[in-house]
Amino acid sequence: MLKKLPRFATTINDQAEIDLLSTIEEFVGERLDRTDHWFIIDFEGERVCAELKTRTVTRDRYQTTMIGENKISYLLEMSQTGKNCYVFFQFSDGLFSIEINDATVSTFTRHQRGGRRDRGYNEIKDSGYCYIPTSMLIVVPAKTEPEPQKDDDTIHKQ
Repeated sequence: MLKKLPRFATTINDQAEIDLLSTIEEFVGERLDRTDHWFIIDFEGERVCAELKTRTVTRDRYQTTMIGENKISYLLEMSQTGKNCYVFFQFSDGLFSIEINDATVSTFTRHQRGGRRDRGYNEIKDSGYCYIPTSMLIVVPAKTEPEPQKDDDTIHKQ
C-alpha cells in the first residue's frame, strides 16, 4: 500500500507559485499569469514561459534534480517560437533557475526512468523524466523592495 502525503504536502507548490510570482516576474522582466492548475507549466507571459518546482532539500544535496520530460519538451518547443523559457526550483536554500533552450537541454539526461510514489499513487515512468545538473542552476536574487519615499516634512530647512 502506498503512503499518502498530507494534503499540505500536495499543495506546497501551489503556495510557492503565489509567494514567488513577483520575484519570478522581476527576474524575467515581465508580468506573468498563473496558468490553470492542470496546465503543463505554471506561468505564461507575452514573451516568457516558466515552470516552478519545489524541493525540500538544498540545491547541492544531489548532483541532479528531476523534472517531467513533458515539461522540458513543452518549454523547449515554446523556446523555438521565440519565447524565453525557464524552470525555477525553490530549494530549501533559495530560488534557482535555468533557461530552457537547445544548448541547455543538450546537457540534460533525458528520457529516463524516475518518479515518485509518496502522493498515494505510482508516478514511476520508464522514460518520462529529465535530470538537470544542479551545478547549472543560477541563483535568483530576492525581490528588491522599493526605496521608501521621504515625506516633505523630513527635509531639514536651513
